[in-house]
Amino acid sequence: MTRLMLIVLVSVLSAAQIHTQPPSAASNNADPSMLSKAELLSRIDLYEAALHRPGIDSIDDASVARVYVSLGNCYLDVDMYLKAEDAMRHAIALMRHGPQPALADEIGQLAVLHLVMGDVKQAEKEQMEALAIREQIGDPIGLALTWNDLASLYVRQRQFSKALDYAQRAMPVLASNPAVQATDRIAIRQTLASALCGSHQCNRAIPLLQQVLSLASNKFGADSLAAGVDNYLLGYAYWQNGQMDEAADYMQRGIGRMKQDWDWGYTLYVNAVAQYARFLRQRGQTESAALEEHELKQMAGVVDARTFVGR
Repeated sequence: MTRLMLIVLVSVLSAAQIHTQPPSAASNNADPSMLSKAELLSRIDLYEAALHRPGIDSIDDASVARVYVSLGNCYLDVDMYLKAEDAMRHAIALMRHGPQPALADEIGQLAVLHLVMGDVKQAEKEQMEALAIREQIGDPIGLALTWNDLASLYVRQRQFSKALDYAQRAMPVLASNPAVQATDRIAIRQTLASALCGSHQCNRAIPLLQQVLSLASNKFGADSLAAGVDNYLLGYAYWQNGQMDEAADYMQRGIGRMKQDWDWGYTLYVNAVAQYARFLRQRGQTESAALEEHELKQMAGVVDARTFVGR
């Protein structure tokens, strides 16, 4: 799961008023966020071991910071928020006097973590700090990525007018720019679509999410987790637009694909299943809704001790 995808999922699920606790780093097929939980935990062990090796104090700050950045991202992807926060703060402290674009990236990443944790005010403060750095160094693509992050944050806060403003600023810079990575071209469409749906303009969001699904399928594969998430988001938009048959098809496809990769208890998956059960009840499919609700109860009874400690 890429950082931007995480922002979008958090924003959509929160904007839809799912009340359980809570998807602009570029990625590719080797991105740790697309790895299994076991692989992520293995990487965490490697990074932690590297940071505790004798002689680490003699290594330059930039190199150590990169390890903390990677460690923080892995902790975020396995839902160990407090450990992720600690690693990211270490990275930022080491990066203060280094390259400013990298510093802005990591401050933005910390803002995403705080958004996922529900600390929206802190996330907004950090995004504004990242924005100021981007403006000072004159980085148009980085600036647009921060606008996108802010738009997602305001979707989370249900401030859809602000969200639309920032997303519409970012869209021309990111959407078709060959210098922008595919994940960022996907993310800006997701964010703008979320802001449009929140503004009761889901009819305008649906074409954007159709583009997103096509881009994600081409980039990661039609059966990838990324495509599964985008199937779900497209189904959600159809639901909000009153197109229940289309919504049923895409949401079912998305939930089915997400189920393959997301561990029991993974917060965003729990929220998605809760939302899907509500959709099924609204559609009169009470038996199917009851099955999803039964799965929610099972998930609530399964605790990953390592993740629990990480919180």
